[in-house]
Amino acid sequence: MKLTTVINNFNYESYLVEAIDSLLKQTRPPDQIIVVDDGSTDDSLKLLQEKKISVPDLVIIAQQNQGQLAALKSAIQIIDDGIVTFLDADDFYYPMHCQEIEAVFADHPEVGICYSDHQETSGPRRYSSKWPEKPIGPNPCLVRMFGSRFGTITSAIAMKVELAKHVTNLPDKLMADWRTRADDVLVFGASLAGAISYYHDKKSVAYRIHGANHFAESHRKANAEQDYRARRDRLFQALESSNGLDSDFALNHLISESRSALNIADETVRRRYMSAIWRSALPPLSKTRAIAKLLFSGLGKPK
Repeated sequence: MKLTTVINNFNYESYLVEAIDSLLKQTRPPDQIIVVDDGSTDDSLKLLQEKKISVPDLVIIAQQNQGQLAALKSAIQIIDDGIVTFLDADDFYYPMHCQEIEAVFADHPEVGICYSDHQETSGPRRYSSKWPEKPIGPNPCLVRMFGSRFGTITSAIAMKVELAKHVTNLPDKLMADWRTRADDVLVFGASLAGAISYYHDKKSVAYRIHGANHFAESHRKANAEQDYRARRDRLFQALESSNGLDSDFALNHLISESRSALNIADETVRRRYMSAIWRSALPPLSKTRAIAKLLFSGLGKPK
């Protein structure tokens, strides 16, 4: 299958070449590398043009600064098919990453989005998956009602190109909402589109924490959490509309989804669905019956 890696860059000249080199050193290199420079004011473009001399197939897209999601969308639009992996310019892949990602999609053709584990280059562990290593989903109801994320940082996400095009096909007015944290659009969009997710537990991505990290900068702003929730609500409304989902679909279908989701027998997933049902607005008796079905049905028994 064709594998494309998209690097999004904004003023990361100190890390950009290392990111590209990590792709060239892959045991299974990408078939295509696309770098989108999102209006950098440093020497990023100069470095990219120099790099293209030794890597002539490198695709460079230079655009005015519009933010991370707009950068990813610009690249996704020119990819024909296959799998796309994403890489922030200040991160890098370990040598086996692309080979392992390709194997996941080959072994699990039903999967639409895969996310890998990662290793911080310095400092304490910040993010980890809350889900088991296996296909999970579809789960739009759980995601819509409780904001559950089946995914992680941008650099650890891989998707089928058709799905990536679908989830980034948002109204222009929403693009400015996701100048950072475009990974939320990818993982929430995939779930609300009914995709099956897969967590790959190998630490094949290096995630860099540093003073100029754009994500960290956004979190230092006042009212950051309140602003994020408002943006997420707008995103969910747009995704519901694009996927033809009724506004109250989550409550209507939560129970049936919890019973039919792949590998619901896993205790981690089972407990999350039970919690979601219990916190829902269903009548108390309906909640009790639904949870009892999960506990005592063949699907609900823990391993």
